[in-house]
Amino acid sequence: MEGPERTRHARAMATARRALGDLDFARLWEEGRELSAAQAVEQAGPLLAALATTSAVTTGKAAPAALTKRERDILRLVVEGRTDKAIAEQLQISHRTASRHVARVLAKLGVASRGEAAAVCRKGLV
Repeated sequence: MEGPERTRHARAMATARRALGDLDFARLWEEGRELSAAQAVEQAGPLLAALATTSAVTTGKAAPAALTKRERDILRLVVEGRTDKAIAEQLQISHRTASRHVARVLAKLGVASRGEAAAVCRKGLV
């Protein structure tokens, strides 16, 4: 991989790791390494179908229904520029839970950063 592909890959890996946590990410990564190419494609089918209907990556728009009420609250705070710690304090949840929520929101929107999530909101795509 070169240039932009490497950057996108690194961001996607970081987002997945934040959403899953280090232990689950490592376990699933190892399980994936043991799959044949055909098995990997077969398992990816349902995920790709879901992404096609809910992801900004494939549609250019995020489906509003894809975010739960809590995730919309998290997104609002992200757009306001709040850190995970500030989000946790405001919503009276743990810092780790706030981080997981943020990672899930970014993944659902198909973006790699808080700035991109804010841009999606400003464009009215959520």
